Amino acid sequence: MNVDQARAAILAAVPRSFERTAAAYIADRCFAPGDILSLDRQPFTVDREIHFGFIDLEAGRNWGHACKCVLCNCADDGIEIRPLSFPPELGGDRRLVVIVVGDDVPDWAILNG
Repeated sequence: MNVDQARAAILAAVPRSFERTAAAYIADRCFAPGDILSLDRQPFTVDREIHFGFIDLEAGRNWGHACKCVLCNCADDGIEIRPLSFPPELGGDRRLVVIVVGDDVPDWAILNG
């Protein structure tokens, strides 16, 4: 899937019940097999080329809370959604780019890459 399809898949993964409190992001570039990032404070090795999405379902809450990541395959239409409790650490110089921010998300809670 291309980046526009990945953005749409990430947006579709935001549950209606969290639309007002969620902030959704996409990594500024794809991850390749062998790249390592941190999901829920644990190392995660990418096994295929992916567009990486992150959804903070309760943006503005402190400590661990409902989040998820969306792994969108670049080679096909496959999508994997994983529940998280903490924001990811992308490693290197990658950053998260905002896709959408819910109406009830405070400005200070929006991640800056």
